[in-house]
Formats: sequence, C-alpha cells, structure tokens
Amino acid sequence: MSNSKTNPVMDQNISEENKTEYINKNINMVPKNRMKYFQSLDIDAQAEKIQFYIDMKKMKEEAIEKNKMINKVKELFERRHGTVEDAKDCIRFFQDFIDGAKEREIKKIDEEIAKLQRMKQSLED
Repeated sequence: MSNSKTNPVMDQNISEENKTEYINKNINMVPKNRMKYFQSLDIDAQAEKIQFYIDMKKMKEEAIEKNKMINKVKELFERRHGTVEDAKDCIRFFQDFIDGAKEREIKKIDEEIAKLQRMKQSLED
C-alpha cells in the first residue's frame, strides 16, 4: 500500500527530522491500545506504521462511501441500464417511503405527547 513513490516520508533519503515531524503530525492515527508497541519501533518503522494507519483509514472511508445507499442505487442503475421509467418508479417508492416515515414519526410523537399528558394529569390529581 505505502511506498516511497506515493509517500515521500517513506523515502530513506528523507531526514529523520522530517520523519519525526510527520510522525508527530499524525500520531493521532495510532490506536491507543497500540501506542506502547508503536513507541518501541524505530523512526522508520514508526513512519511506515503511520502511513499504514492513514491508508487503512482512507480505505475504510472509501468503503463506507461506496456502501452508502445512494451509491448502491447509482451502481444498480448503471449496471442494470436503468430507464426513465425505472427512475420514476423509484421516485414514487421514495415518496411513499418518506410519507410513511413521516406518519410513523408523527404517530410516535403523538403517543409520547399522550404519555406526557397522562403523567402531567396524574401529578395534578
């Protein structure tokens, strides 16, 4: 994943001062439970480990983005050659979903209001 071509800090010709600066700047990438091990490494290994953690975070963020529902829908439309009619069907489905979700939320709020009113009434009695 990491190599000296994509990360100049990994280049062996970079000064230890620059590597130390890189490590200090990105020390927050090291998990707390790995800090003791991390501190036992030499400066080159620390710089490599920091880059590993940065790469892993980037991969995780990319995976999260890829797995968002909207991106799954886009992928499905592209893969299955979605039509305008497919899009209209989706819009109708989404609008029905939104309306149902609003109704469920309003019902939940109304139930909570009724519960609070009963509690208020019991305190007043």
